Amino acid sequence: MLRLRISQFPRYCTRFCNSQNSRYFSTHNKVSLQYISDLHIDSQKVTPTIKPKSKYLAICGDIGQPYATNYKNFLKEQSDKFEKVFFVPGNHDFDLGPMYHRNRVEKWEPFVKNICNSFKNVHYLNCNTYNLNDDVLIAGSILWSKPMPRTDSVYSDNDPRVSRYLEHIIEHNRHVDWISGVINQNPNKKVIMLTHFVPTFKLIEEKYMARGQYATSWFATDLEHLIRSPIRVWICGHTHSVITAKVNGVKCAINAYGYGDENGYKDKENIDKVIEID
Repeated sequence: MLRLRISQFPRYCTRFCNSQNSRYFSTHNKVSLQYISDLHIDSQKVTPTIKPKSKYLAICGDIGQPYATNYKNFLKEQSDKFEKVFFVPGNHDFDLGPMYHRNRVEKWEPFVKNICNSFKNVHYLNCNTYNLNDDVLIAGSILWSKPMPRTDSVYSDNDPRVSRYLEHIIEHNRHVDWISGVINQNPNKKVIMLTHFVPTFKLIEEKYMARGQYATSWFATDLEHLIRSPIRVWICGHTHSVITAKVNGVKCAINAYGYGDENGYKDKENIDKVIEID
């Protein structure tokens, strides 16, 4: 039996509370997550270096073209530096523009997934989840967007552009339904939602909004009804912006590196972004 003199108690208590046993005393544990997207390493003269500021890294799409020679090496580098890496694919990871194309996805998704699976701590998330701990669930989906139909052109019903557009909308709706399911099935979790495409126009910069509704509808879709509890944080990409917003009390953020000739890191200070989940 451990016996302490009264004079020893404060010193013992301090040592005990600062040890691994302090988890029993903690009432306010936070999880931090470093996040980035749209690195487009195939367009960079020098592959961006990410300095760990957290144990966990989320990459919200568009590492680059999947056949880029440095694609796997980039993921290996992050695997070596972080305890866990969570990767949500973007359209460029499937060798695509902003429109869904089933043949391209069926060709490249297994390829990209296999690269991720070659590292034990790199988790590929596209309509699937990962339990970080008993409280925190990480969910990931490319999401796609719901672009407005064009009103300045007329297409026949058998025009392949019509069928591709409809296929794109169906795929987007499938991802929206999946996200809705995550929300409904995990009421007692703290959910971190990772997507590539954007769920709110509040994360679209004015310079992009100025292009008009049709153009911006390829970037973002108004899904603010889904930005709610149990989601605590929603991180996305695609817009090549560095921006944050609060929607329905939920932290929303983008930390996109961008193409080699347009990135938002002129001073290289913004690249290492971290968000905390209470």
